[in-house]
Amino acid sequence: MSAILKFECRVPADGYRVLSLDERKLMGAEMNSGDASDVLPPSDLTEDELYLLKKWGEQILPWGNPPEEILSLPKLFFEPNSERIRRFDLFEEASDPHLEFANTPVTLEGAKALADRYGSLHGEGRPRYDFEWYNAIVEMRDAVKAWQSAKATGDFGRLIRSVARQGRRSIGKPDDSGIDANILLSKDPRSGEAQLCIRPSTLLNALWTKLALAIDGSESLRTCIECKIWFTTKAGRGRSDKEYCSDACRMRAYRKRKGKQ
Repeated sequence: MSAILKFECRVPADGYRVLSLDERKLMGAEMNSGDASDVLPPSDLTEDELYLLKKWGEQILPWGNPPEEILSLPKLFFEPNSERIRRFDLFEEASDPHLEFANTPVTLEGAKALADRYGSLHGEGRPRYDFEWYNAIVEMRDAVKAWQSAKATGDFGRLIRSVARQGRRSIGKPDDSGIDANILLSKDPRSGEAQLCIRPSTLLNALWTKLALAIDGSESLRTCIECKIWFTTKAGRGRSDKEYCSDACRMRAYRKRKGKQ
């Protein structure tokens, strides 16, 4: 029985805007209940900073005593431009979203493009920091590199540990609790039989679930010889020696070869 993956993305229909917060302005502020009404906001807050403080309260206050070089960096937030939401199933919209993350540059533009396409990493009810997206890109990229290396060495230990550590993002769960997902049975619309359905709890868990299933043997990882991005070929489908991620890259390489003749 083959499992199906389901995850509903809830994406702001009008995308995100980027708001900046200077944490140094909030050093020493305290809230009794987490409500922004419990603190007198500093007089030098910008409109964006005041909006963030009122919306998120103590969740955006600096924690502990961060070093000045960290504190001086602006903290960026992705906030929806409107309340209109577009819903779709992640795995019907994108065949390899985990590789899209791994292939994305670690830049504000790259992170925002992913947010605009797929929505919140961790679900609603918490601030959306830019650095969380950078971490998601880097960790997925490192995992794909480890997958590529494991194909040659046969050592999958690093990958196994990476998947196990995904549980550290869930409050109250141990660091090796793995990926959060609901395991269900659903009705196969074609046969009417029961079918295993995996529903990850967040977008980030959905990406790592897809990666884990790909590593388990359903997909073969390759690097496009033209653009150098990662892509996969499905087991038992298409050519096993495919060298290009797309027809566009294949034609681009062909034109280069013709130009050298």
